[in-house]
Amino acid sequence: FALDSSSPECPANNNNGILQITPPTSSAVVKDCSTLEPGDIAIIYYNANPDQFAFVPRVALAGGTKIVFTDKGYSNSPPALRSAEGLAQWIAPAAGVPAETEIFITRTPTVSASLGTVFFDTAIPGYAAYDATNPSFNLEIAGDQSIALCGNSLNVNDITFLFAAHANGNTWDNDASSNARSAIPPGLVNGVTALALGNVAEATIPWIPLPLVQPYAYSIDGGATFDTTSLFTGLMPGTYTILIKNQTSGCIAP
Repeated sequence: FALDSSSPECPANNNNGILQITPPTSSAVVKDCSTLEPGDIAIIYYNANPDQFAFVPRVALAGGTKIVFTDKGYSNSPPALRSAEGLAQWIAPAAGVPAETEIFITRTPTVSASLGTVFFDTAIPGYAAYDATNPSFNLEIAGDQSIALCGNSLNVNDITFLFAAHANGNTWDNDASSNARSAIPPGLVNGVTALALGNVAEATIPWIPLPLVQPYAYSIDGGATFDTTSLFTGLMPGTYTILIKNQTSGCIAP
């Protein structure tokens, strides 16, 4: 079973940590855009000449999952994606995608995806919900970015940013005043889910060593031990008390 890992109040005076464990019907964790979180997708390859990129899901993806990739930079003030530049929408095949499957996307010379289906710009069904002008995805050799997200529009209040790669220096910017500039999108962490690659036209990004942000740790043995995963397997049916520890503050609550 998977534990709800949302932030608890501390101290907590309730029994929200008491769970009844029953034998699971399946141990597979399959996600779509309603449940994907930052870091569940990693961009592993970036090439501005020609326009190509690759990504890998760290979790299994449900069939029909739609992930948007954009070279639009993000601005902190006002919080928004740049109006210029373009979009790619990748759709998982009906059978879904196993975790750790590398998927390669090409725009030029021919639009293709090694798995699933990809559309660019005005070819995206209902593209106007994202950009009603004239979107044009084009990773620029002089510097650009690729940002993966889930959402039915580009309203930042409706978006879950999943991963970002910035190819215009070793640091991120505060604005998106040009095609090459971008701030770190909300929810992403510099050096973990938001990578500044340097001023490069092509980069291969090792994804396996990248740690996911784990702000909480979990215990089912009364606090004797804690683990950063909220997934417990191999448990006998019964009642367990779950303790959640904020690894920043040290606060522990059921």
